[in-house]
Amino acid sequence: MSLEKIKETIFAYNKEVIDCEVLRAKNIDLIHSKIYFQGILLTGSTELPNNSFYFGEPNKEGNILQDKPSYYFSP
Repeated sequence: MSLEKIKETIFAYNKEVIDCEVLRAKNIDLIHSKIYFQGILLTGSTELPNNSFYFGEPNKEGNILQDKPSYYFSP
């Protein structure tokens, strides 16, 4: 088995699950792969301090910018 990680482009759609453990078992490079949700590249963000598991880009007042994608992680 090759030790080289595989860079992958992953497309996900509404109500699909991306299982990181399955991707790791397939030797997918999770850091350098690209994940698209409904055609939008997920580039990451910072977790909002007042709302755990909610990721987005806040404006000066702390409100989520509506013209940029935001994400909620449900553990």
